[in-house]
Amino acid sequence: MNSELLVPIAQTQSTVLICGESGTGKEYAARRIHELSPRHGGPFVAYNCANASENLIEATLFGHLKGAFTGADETREGVFMRAQGGTLYLDEIGDTPLAIQAKLLRAIQEREIHPLGMHAGVPVDFRLIASTARNLRQLIREGLFREDLYYRIHVVPLQLDPLRVNPARVPVLAAKIEGQLARDLGQEARGFAPDAVESLLKHAWPGNIRELRNRIEAALAVAGVRGPAPWSSAELFPKSEVISIPTFSEAKLAFEKEYVERLLLSARGNVTEASRLSSKSRTELYALMRRHGLDSAGFKEK
Repeated sequence: MNSELLVPIAQTQSTVLICGESGTGKEYAARRIHELSPRHGGPFVAYNCANASENLIEATLFGHLKGAFTGADETREGVFMRAQGGTLYLDEIGDTPLAIQAKLLRAIQEREIHPLGMHAGVPVDFRLIASTARNLRQLIREGLFREDLYYRIHVVPLQLDPLRVNPARVPVLAAKIEGQLARDLGQEARGFAPDAVESLLKHAWPGNIRELRNRIEAALAVAGVRGPAPWSSAELFPKSEVISIPTFSEAKLAFEKEYVERLLLSARGNVTEASRLSSKSRTELYALMRRHGLDSAGFKEK
């Protein structure tokens, strides 16, 4: 993402909600917003809300006093306190348990937290950036995400599109990533041969920017110190790689999702137009969108 696009967002104190698939660079965007903001001298504290128990999330977010619960052998600060004067980044906020969402909402609204075992509130000063790979509106409809919390964090929305939406930017990103990695290794950037560029454009990139970076990093690690010749397709996509064949149902779902995404992109998010183009009813289209966590709003012209 071009950092210049983040400058206006960074200069405010508003809460930012970054949406995008896994690997699209949500944390990188959050860090750049912090670095470009007036709070850049303060801490940037990141916490992933997914895959943790309700008790663990609460203690990690808000902190706890010694003896507040079994195993609390010492007093610990939560991420809200550690983010004092800086930026708090809550990744995968859509996976936060409902019981914690209510306490999270209160902390964001009141700028005050209640560590476990403490009755008095503690004031906190932070700028919140949240992110999710999930469709929060769909989670609201399913009763899994609080609507009031959604509107509290959906102040400045930032949508990061997957690489397949605009494959032309892949070679540009690849050149930037290769340059950064090469400098870290004390090497000269080599660039990409025409066949490598063609492969970069054709690849589906299900892992998005993370996959692109990993592939280039692997090529650098395997090649070691080499001559000035540009990277070839064979080096970026070695034939020795194990080819993973999806099941028929997995392949069908992947095709279905990509088809609906391309359909909505062509229709600029207009479901009626998408229905006409696909000869599917609006009801059928909405069902497909729900199945794959797609929101037509993300495909409208900006």
